[in-house]
Formats: sequence, structure tokens, C-alpha cells
Amino acid sequence: MGKEGRDWEAQGAHEYLKRLKGRFELSLHYLKGAGEFLRLAPDLSKVIFCDPIGEERDSVQFANLLQSQLERGQNRLTIAVGAAQGFGIDIPKGAVKISFSKMTFPHQLFRIMLLEQIYRADQILRGTPYHTS
Repeated sequence: MGKEGRDWEAQGAHEYLKRLKGRFELSLHYLKGAGEFLRLAPDLSKVIFCDPIGEERDSVQFANLLQSQLERGQNRLTIAVGAAQGFGIDIPKGAVKISFSKMTFPHQLFRIMLLEQIYRADQILRGTPYHTS
């Protein structure tokens, strides 16, 4: 975050984190493999893995997924983001896997896109006009 030329990423991420403050506990992790995640979150049923082989969802479907994950995680949302090639076979069978696109994005941009979609999902669940305006 402190690297030169990355101010736009910090500013964008900060904006969405500020909007989400107090809504639920959110933790984002950028990992090389899902096995690395086991030490951070032993209950992988409460984790959403962002992976190219995951299921693509629209914003309303994503909102519904977040709601069910928040209910399972007692108001805590944990999302793991893998490398461009994904986590591969490391993701446990039955784990929740989503894909934002078949395209590859740099982590800096994806972080902002992910936070915006989390904020959008929160607004959808709250019934505000943000999603449709």
C-alpha cells in the first residue's frame, strides 16, 4: 500500500472500507495457495475464494451469497484472493468459489473492484437505490 504510484489503490480501497465501516467484520487475504489459508481461517466453509474457475455471479447473486456467508460467519466476511492462475487444486472440495471474470486483473485494481462489489451487495441487502442508480 505504501509503494510509490499506488496512491490510487489506497484511496479507492479506503473509500469503500470507510463506507462499509461498522456493517460487518471484513478480512481480505491475498494468497498463493488455499493451503496457506488454513492457518488464518480453519473453518473454510466461511470463506469465499476468488478463483478463475469459480462461478460467475451477478451483483444480486453475490449479495445473496454474502448474506449467507455473513450468517454462517456470525457477521464476519472472509474472502481469499489467489494469484492470476487461481488457487488450483488447493481449494477444498465444497468450498465457495467465485469468479469476477475470465479476464485477469492486477491485485491493486481487483481489490477496489471487490470492495465496491461488497459495498454494492450491502446496499442491495439494505434496499438502497445505489445498485440501480
